[in-house]
Amino acid sequence: MERKKHSIDVLFMFVLFAVFAILSVLIIFIGSGVYSRITENKVINEQTRTTLSYIANKVRETDGIENIYITEKEGSQVLVLKAEYEDYAADTWIYEYDSKLMEMTVDSGDEFELRFGDVLLDTDGVEFYIDEEEKLLKVSIFDKNAKESKVSIYLEHIIR
Repeated sequence: MERKKHSIDVLFMFVLFAVFAILSVLIIFIGSGVYSRITENKVINEQTRTTLSYIANKVRETDGIENIYITEKEGSQVLVLKAEYEDYAADTWIYEYDSKLMEMTVDSGDEFELRFGDVLLDTDGVEFYIDEEEKLLKVSIFDKNAKESKVSIYLEHIIR
């Protein structure tokens, strides 16, 4: 009788240890998945904020509100920033193409295809809007998680 009780105690301890080990491994896997998602979201947020800051600075360095406008090319909404120099004029086009936020700087009047731009960010959508009444340029970027990040740029100070 004593021997049977002893083997049940050993079996119970073994089962308890096995459950503890399995649950520990399960918690590690769950924690690593959560950590990966948090890290991925952090990177997406940083890239999006950096891109919005970049766009805001490009707009702020534009000479005059009349050199900022929104148009359409190849079915995409495009923010155009015109720059005029002494003997040279260039346009910077910022737009979404093939789920990517792109930028292209070309000589004013030159034709180009949107696919040749430089990639700024992977995205699920971009919207530009100029509020004439409040003199604001509103830029919204939607990441792959459908989260919207936006910036509003006051254009009044750009008038020269």
